[in-house]
Amino acid sequence: MCLVCKPDVKMTFDQGFVSDESGNNYNVEAENTQLFKGALYFNGKSALRLPALRPSDMDEGALVIMFKFK
Repeated sequence: MCLVCKPDVKMTFDQGFVSDESGNNYNVEAENTQLFKGALYFNGKSALRLPALRPSDMDEGALVIMFKFK
C-alpha cells in the first residue's frame, strides 16, 4: 500500500498576502514579516503562527516542515 502525504498547510505568497492554500483554511498569523514580489521576508524577529493547527488521531508522531527558498 502506498501512502501519500497531503500537506495540512500550504502557503505561497504570490497573491500578496499570507494565507493557507491547502483547502483546510487555517488562519496564518505573520508577525514582523514583509511581502515583496511573491516572497515573505523575515528579519530575525519574525514568526509564522498557526494557532488552530493541532495533531489529529491520524498523525503518527512525526512532524515534517518543508520550505522552498527563493
